[in-house]
Amino acid sequence: MVLGPVSTRKSRWLSVRIIDISRGTFGAGLLALGGILLSGCTGNGLSYFSHVDSSGESVFYAIPASWQRFSSSQVIRSVDPTLSMSSLSQIEQRVWGNIIDARQSGSLKSAAGFGASYPFGIVKAQALTTQEQDAFSLASLRTLILPTDPLASSSSSSSSSSSSSPRYKTLGYSSFVHSGGFRGSTMTVTMAVSGAATIEFEQVAMVNPTTTWAYVLGIGCTVRCFQRNQAEITSVIKSFGVEAVK
Repeated sequence: MVLGPVSTRKSRWLSVRIIDISRGTFGAGLLALGGILLSGCTGNGLSYFSHVDSSGESVFYAIPASWQRFSSSQVIRSVDPTLSMSSLSQIEQRVWGNIIDARQSGSLKSAAGFGASYPFGIVKAQALTTQEQDAFSLASLRTLILPTDPLASSSSSSSSSSSSSPRYKTLGYSSFVHSGGFRGSTMTVTMAVSGAATIEFEQVAMVNPTTTWAYVLGIGCTVRCFQRNQAEITSVIKSFGVEAVK
């Protein structure tokens, strides 16, 4: 699926990237297989969230208390409000995702996506199919949210020819291995799409030691918005982590 002009496609494309209903079954979510979502607020002005998937791994992050979060079931219902409870449970068995943004109020339907003038983000945990496990790499982490790999030569600002495809400029990239064998990367890029303001986007992504689950948190907005909210965006990115539940 291609990231068309951000101003017209808004958050529906982003929601579909989380849910990917056509893939069929997915990993433990809020309602299935005992998935747990914990949340809380502390005196430092941050709201903390964590989720335990069916592999026994916890993904966690924190957002400023003034930001809002849309749950996995809200995101899925925004794409197809007619889904039965059984279909919803099947989807949530293999994928869990939140949408976050810096608006103090507002619906998911009205969210403007990564082209917004306020920080907008996706948090996602998804089970990998056998085929995905066989081919999984650091490049795979870079396309958990974005439609194409920003580090691929064909995606660079100088070589992209399609007016509907993002033209990337890489501002920062590094890979890491965390304790417990979680491999991942951090990445900051700008994305230029014809007819829309240039977007700045930052993400941190990981895959578990058995290459059965992938995790990502990505935040973006217009370049001016990103620079204005840099401190808060950095705090959210740095709060993201995954660990095995003992």
